[in-house]
Amino acid sequence: MHRAGRGTVAYFWLIVVIVLVYYWKFTLTRQFSLLIDWEQVSQAYSWHNFWVQTVSSGHLPLWDPYTYFGHSFIGEMQTGAFYPLNLLLLLAPSNRDGMFSPQLFHYAFILSHLAAAWTMYGLARELGRSRFAALVAGTCFSLGGYVARIAWPHMLGTCVWLPAVVLLVIRAMQPDRSAKNRACHAILAGNLLGLAALAGGLHMSIMQAIVVSTLAIYLAFAQKRESTSSSYLWALGVVSIVGIVAFAAAAIQLLPSAEYSRDSIRFGVDGGFPAAQKILYNGLSQGVYPHGLLSLVSFHGTIGEGETANPYMGVIPLALCIIAVWRCWHVAIVRYATVLAVCGLMYAMGHYSLFHGIAYATVPYLWLAREAGRFVYLTSFGMAILVAFGIDVLASAVHAERDWAKASTVLKWSGFICASPLLVLALFGKPEISPWTSFSLMMLILSAAILHRVVARGLSGGLRFLLVALILWDLNALDWLPVNKAEAAKTDRDHLKRLLQAKEAAHFLRTQPGHFRVLVDAPDPPNIGDVFGAYTDKGAGVTLHNFYQTAAARLDMMNVEYVLRPASSAEPSPIYQDQHWKVYKRADALPRAWIVHRIIQDSHDKVVRAVETRAVDLRTTALVERPLALQAPADALTNESVRFISYSPDVIRAQATAATASLLIFSEMYDPGWRVQVNGQAAELLRVDGVLRGVPIPAGSSSVTMTYRPASVTIGATFGALAVLASTFSAYQLIRDRRRSERAATERSSSVNA
Repeated sequence: MHRAGRGTVAYFWLIVVIVLVYYWKFTLTRQFSLLIDWEQVSQAYSWHNFWVQTVSSGHLPLWDPYTYFGHSFIGEMQTGAFYPLNLLLLLAPSNRDGMFSPQLFHYAFILSHLAAAWTMYGLARELGRSRFAALVAGTCFSLGGYVARIAWPHMLGTCVWLPAVVLLVIRAMQPDRSAKNRACHAILAGNLLGLAALAGGLHMSIMQAIVVSTLAIYLAFAQKRESTSSSYLWALGVVSIVGIVAFAAAAIQLLPSAEYSRDSIRFGVDGGFPAAQKILYNGLSQGVYPHGLLSLVSFHGTIGEGETANPYMGVIPLALCIIAVWRCWHVAIVRYATVLAVCGLMYAMGHYSLFHGIAYATVPYLWLAREAGRFVYLTSFGMAILVAFGIDVLASAVHAERDWAKASTVLKWSGFICASPLLVLALFGKPEISPWTSFSLMMLILSAAILHRVVARGLSGGLRFLLVALILWDLNALDWLPVNKAEAAKTDRDHLKRLLQAKEAAHFLRTQPGHFRVLVDAPDPPNIGDVFGAYTDKGAGVTLHNFYQTAAARLDMMNVEYVLRPASSAEPSPIYQDQHWKVYKRADALPRAWIVHRIIQDSHDKVVRAVETRAVDLRTTALVERPLALQAPADALTNESVRFISYSPDVIRAQATAATASLLIFSEMYDPGWRVQVNGQAAELLRVDGVLRGVPIPAGSSSVTMTYRPASVTIGATFGALAVLASTFSAYQLIRDRRRSERAATERSSSVNA
């Protein structure tokens, strides 16, 4: 391996060491966890568990039968059902409870941060930065700012790919490359952008698309070529290629999500509203408070409304950004990164920002990213690029020049000013300040001291170590994502522990005969469906199917035979009880499937009204929305039956015996993506009783098979395969051309030496 290659490998492993040491709370102990809050446990962890268990059993994780009476698992992007890197989760066995290991959840979190550091390192090197500068930039991007403060796997998984996408877009916009070479890089950029979307972070994907489009146009403007119009045309071509390939790569997730959004409601202001409907301005998060801008200099806890992440990247990184803007403004990418960081922060201010309102009104589909505070992600990305330039300025500057002398003086007096409050507090015990404020002041003092030393003496090896160490100390002390499990237990807010406490009750339920569902009647209900395989009425997500409220109003119709309540419930006569939970039996539940001969046809609204008001006996009568003629039996039937042959998340097989042509009703949520076969022949799936599935069957014995295979998945998989083929071909072309260039260079060198 040549020297350059050895250096790259060394820095690769140095990043690994830095990230593993930074997350010592997960790598060296078991006392901390990300899985404390209800949403993180009931959504992210439970979805991972369902995904792993379903794929391990040989089924596609398309339909989740365990929550919300059954619903489309791929309808919400957050599940990351098609994210290829999730396959790595299958390499580890289940834990002793038969669950997806919570510790593996933490390791996946760390791996995402490694990917973020590696990709930013690669981008900084592409921009001509030194290895050390690229190391610091990767560290700041991964462990500081927005990326460091987001625990959601789908958002984190999307965030990490932006540096790699930008690297490829920059290559696609370089005029000294051939058109074929540039097109290949654009195709690869699109594939990576699609991969990022498959992780599930829709908001992040929207921001990444903004970066790709604005960067390509800006680079075309900055190149100042003779033919300006051709530069802009090429930029438009690059954006088009990236967009088309990205859509194709992510179509297997985007198309089902778009299809599902038409039939679902989104949680928001004043309850729910149609998921496909544009969010009104008052439904958007207000974003970062004006005083939250100070968090760039000194860490503050709550800086805004909603899911607003603190953009704090550390004192030294902020100083490096200022140095980069000061000394490298002539570099095009520095100007772009600066404007991107500022615009991200302006938009993140939400209702306090004119820029936010204008962008909401003019940029198509930007309303989908309703949490304005998340746009500090763009600020963090821009700052990480500036950090790399700032480091190299410090390493190569002629520190004796007058401007640097002034900078040295500013740093010295800044340290003295920050030290004054701490000195007064130490001497007199007043004024009282919070420990975190005093910590921020201490970081300002130490940062000023190190930077003053660097300006005076240059960036030597020892100072490089101290600089990185101080950045890590600053960021790690203010990393509040890992929660101490012992402290969480004191306040009874450890929801993973609460979920595990329901294991025995869930096991009891699963040992009961027949097919049935469970009503989880508890505040912040644990997701025993996705984790323990109990069929329940509850779940966790950001949307609900339009039919859910009707289903929840008729628990008998939805085959709810049992109720799970906390042990503190005063209701008598539980059939099961342990220290934490009680189980009760319900008497009015209809079976999971039954046969009817009486049909009433009406409009959907009237059908729903009749179901909710209990106007008809659903055990003997079916409410349908289109004409359906059945032959009523002459006598009472005693020999009709339905039994299940197999029951899995995406395939249900049943054997039904009917005296005459009948309607077989399944107590399963209707979805047009289900395909039905009766006796091996394709059959029609009807929406019955407003929310259920119905299948017309003939007299006699019928074999019925229902398979969940939405057309959107098939179409999306086809597009995805084409994107992979195009990217594979592009990668092959780039590798082949590079090898040819290397051979040509070797031959020229040999001929010169000869």
